[in-house]
Amino acid sequence: MFQCLPFASMEALGTACGVSNDAEWGMLLGYSLRDMWTEAMIRDLGAARTTYVRGVANAYTNGRHVSLPRLCTSWVELYRTVVLEMAYLDDLHSGCWPRGTAILVLASAAQESHELHRLAPSEWVQWVAFEPNTNITALGPDFLKRCINLKSVDLSGLSQVTTIGPDFLLNCSRLTSLNLSGLLQVRTIGPDFLSYCSSLTSVDLSGLSQVTTIEPRFMDGCRGLTSVDLSSLSHVTTIENYFLQGCTHLKSVDLSGLSQLKTIGSHFLRECSRLTSVDLSGLSQLTTIGPDFLKRCSGLKSVDLRGLSQLKAIGPDFLSECTGLTSVDLSGLSQLTVIEPRFMAGCSGLTNVDMSSLSQVRTIGYFCLYECSGLTNVDLRSLQQVTTIQHSFMCGCSGLTSLDLSALSLVATIGDYFLAQCNRLTSVDLSSLSQVRAIGRSFLDGCSELKTVVLPKGGSSALRISLRCMKDSDRLVQLTR
Repeated sequence: MFQCLPFASMEALGTACGVSNDAEWGMLLGYSLRDMWTEAMIRDLGAARTTYVRGVANAYTNGRHVSLPRLCTSWVELYRTVVLEMAYLDDLHSGCWPRGTAILVLASAAQESHELHRLAPSEWVQWVAFEPNTNITALGPDFLKRCINLKSVDLSGLSQVTTIGPDFLLNCSRLTSLNLSGLLQVRTIGPDFLSYCSSLTSVDLSGLSQVTTIEPRFMDGCRGLTSVDLSSLSHVTTIENYFLQGCTHLKSVDLSGLSQLKTIGSHFLRECSRLTSVDLSGLSQLTTIGPDFLKRCSGLKSVDLRGLSQLKAIGPDFLSECTGLTSVDLSGLSQLTVIEPRFMAGCSGLTNVDMSSLSQVRTIGYFCLYECSGLTNVDLRSLQQVTTIQHSFMCGCSGLTSLDLSALSLVATIGDYFLAQCNRLTSVDLSSLSQVRAIGRSFLDGCSELKTVVLPKGGSSALRISLRCMKDSDRLVQLTR
C-alpha cells in the first residue's frame, strides 16, 4: 500500500510514490484519496492522464475514503465513465459516492462525447456543476434523475446544449438551487422536465427562449414553487399534458410571453390550489384547450377569457371544481360549438354566469354547471343553436329561483336530471321547447319549491309526459303559452 502526504501537483505525488502506470494510480487513489487535495494542486493539474483526477478530487470532501467501484478496473476508467461517456453510472456501486459528494464536470470532459447520457450518480450526490463547455450539445435521458439528496445544480456553462432528454432532474426532491441561465440554445426538452422537484421555490426559465414545445409533465408536482415566469418563452406553440399540475403552493404564473401558443393539453395547472389569479390575455392564438383546464384551482377568484378569441375547442372539466371562483368572463369563447362535459361543474362560489357569447354552441355536455350551488343568475339567451342537452344540466344549482330558457327553441333531446335538485326554483318557463322529442329520467326531480311550469302550446308531448312522471306532480300549475 502506498503512503501519501499533501503534494503541490499530481506529478510530484506520482514521482514521490513511484507511480508509473494506470494500475499503480488505481491502487494509490483507491486506498489513499483522503485529505491531500488542495486548490493549488487542482489548479496545477495539466497532464492528460491526470485530468480525470480533478473531477474525482472535487467530488469528495476531505477525510473520505473511497474504494474503487466494482465496475471499473482503474480510476482512469472511472473518470471516463463519470465525466466522458456518462453512460453507465446507474450501474456503478452506490458506495463510490459518499454522503456529501460534489461533482465538477471539466471543460475537457466531453471532448469524446457530444451527449451526456444518464448522469445519475447516486442518492448521496449533493452538488453538480459544469465548467464552460462547448462540446456538450445534448443532455440525454435520465440526467441526474432521482438524486434525492441533490441540493444544487449549475448548468450555466452548457451554452451549446440544444436538446434536453426525458426525466431531466426528475424527482430531485431536495433540490433548492438551479442555474439554467446558460441554456440559451435549447430548442427541445423532453417529458418530466424537473417533475417532482418539490423543494424548488422558484426557477429562472428565461434561458429556454428557443423552446417551441413544452412536453408532458413539465414541472409536474413541484409543490414548493410559489411563482413561475414564462414570459420569455415566446416561441412555444404547444403545451402538452400535465403542465405545472399539482404545484400546490403556486400563487402566480406569468404567461404573457406565450403569444404563439396554439394548443394546451390536459391538466393545465390542475390542482394548483393556492393560485389566486392567472392572466390569459396574451394567448390570442390559442385554438385548443384539453381536459381539466385549471381544474380544482380552489384559490382562483376570477378568470378573464376575453383574450381567447381564436379558441375553437375545450376539453371536459373546463374550470371545474374551482370552489373559490366568483367571477368569470366567457366573452372570448364565441367560436365554441360544443360545451364539453362538466363545464365549470362544482364552482360553488359563482353567483352569475353570462353565456351570451356562446352563440355558436350546438351541444351542451353532461354535468354542465353541475352543483354550482351559489348561482342565482344564468344568461342562456344566446344559446339559440343548441339542439342537444346531455344529462345533469345545472343539476344541484340550489340557489336558483328562476331560469329563462326561451332561447332553446331548437333543442330536440334533453338528458337525465335536467335542472334536478334545484330546490329553490319556484317557476320555470319551458314554452320555447316545442321541438323536444326525447327527455331523460328525473326531469326537474327534487325541485321541491317548484309551483309553476309554462309549457309550449300544442307541442312536445314528451315534456308533458315527463312532468306527469315527476314526484308530487299534482302540486304543479301547468300553463301553456
